[in-house]
Amino acid sequence: MTKNKKQKPDPIFTVLSLVIIFITGLHWLILALRIPVLDSLPYWKFTLRLTPVNLAWITLAFMAFGFAVVLSLSKANYALKLAVIIILGATIQFSLTYSKGEGLDGLRSRIVTSGHAEFARVAVRQSSLWYAARNYETIINSKAYDYLPSKPPGTLLFYMLTDRAAQFFWPAVDQYIRLENLRTFASITWPVISYLVVIPIFFLARELFDDPDAGITASVIYISIPSLNLITLHTDQVIYPCLAIIPVLIAVKAYRKNRLWLAFLSGIAFYGSIYFSFGLAVIGFLLLLPILASRSGNSLRYISAIAAGIVLSNACAYFFTNYNIITSFNEVFSHHLLWKGWENHLGTYWSAGVTDIIEFSVWIGMPLTILFLTCLGLSFRKITIGRSDIFSIYNGLIAAIFLFMLAFGKTKAETARLWLLLVPFICLSVAKFIVERPWSKRDQTLFTCLILLLEIGTTFLTLHYQDFN
Repeated sequence: MTKNKKQKPDPIFTVLSLVIIFITGLHWLILALRIPVLDSLPYWKFTLRLTPVNLAWITLAFMAFGFAVVLSLSKANYALKLAVIIILGATIQFSLTYSKGEGLDGLRSRIVTSGHAEFARVAVRQSSLWYAARNYETIINSKAYDYLPSKPPGTLLFYMLTDRAAQFFWPAVDQYIRLENLRTFASITWPVISYLVVIPIFFLARELFDDPDAGITASVIYISIPSLNLITLHTDQVIYPCLAIIPVLIAVKAYRKNRLWLAFLSGIAFYGSIYFSFGLAVIGFLLLLPILASRSGNSLRYISAIAAGIVLSNACAYFFTNYNIITSFNEVFSHHLLWKGWENHLGTYWSAGVTDIIEFSVWIGMPLTILFLTCLGLSFRKITIGRSDIFSIYNGLIAAIFLFMLAFGKTKAETARLWLLLVPFICLSVAKFIVERPWSKRDQTLFTCLILLLEIGTTFLTLHYQDFN
């Protein structure tokens, strides 16, 4: 009886592990020793500051995360894993917030004192969702608002839905009490809503790569990321990632199943995403993924169905609510440039671009950043030698989105928040890379645990020495 051949070690395992540990260690030293390396970057927003924390709550967050990791590696069914990961993700977010000694106010402050609290104050003053949808331009022009003119109507409507839900449980007539109830209700429910995105992440992994295990790995990575755990009670964190991934999931399923009605639905979902934030329009790149990854003859029908969904949605919005998305985009973008003081010359593009990339990278964690760059490198190599597959094209399209945002986004920092919509796609890319490597089961588990431990460690150190302010 012959013995099984010993599996050859993959050299990338050791190299990647050492590089990730070294660079993450440097980032940790910058935070822990409060070295103002990042603070010196142009337009840098999140300066170093010490935030005292209660270690009991930090311990609870680490325990919740540890349980999520163990569960993800177990043989439990996928539905149970996803449900528990959502609950544990919310537990981590609450624990990190409560560790600052402010109780629920540690969350509520985001919707009470921050700039985006403007949406909550306006939401409780509207008579109905229908009125707000039909008269959004009138509302945003009624006062010198900063944040409302930066978004299409969807974001305000989400705040209004939260207000209506709070009213169901705590009816109130007084506007001030309603605002307090909205803030409290959002603080309780939005952390849970923010992790519902792991459900479409899982299904996209299954549809795109035929790999549900990659979906579970991506989900547990998602709940470890500093920006997702610390940039709380912002719609960028709560709903935009989910709004970004749903049209892509529907589009992939439509192409695989050859269902034109699903492609049409994808167009509607894509329009719906843009109705919340024009930044989500970049997801249109990923709607091309099935076409680029396939050589079948369904491309024209597929694109036409998506376009029909978008056009019909826009026609309905205009007919029923007098909302013109083209006019709205021009007004929003003009407001953005004026508000942020964008100087349209090469120096601004360069300095802002460098800061944008570095900020986003450290806030999603250096382990995730390094692994994603590895995925991009391997994908670029496959594409250039003519051996592209769906994974390499997927990564190539994400890279194209980043390049597009750097060239046309005209954003000076704040990408830790503004680019959160891309985090689910990055998590899935990294998870697929880990799962498909020719490593032994033991090495794969060790590497996954290493990445997750470094990510949650970065989350804690970012909270303690930098935080989101």
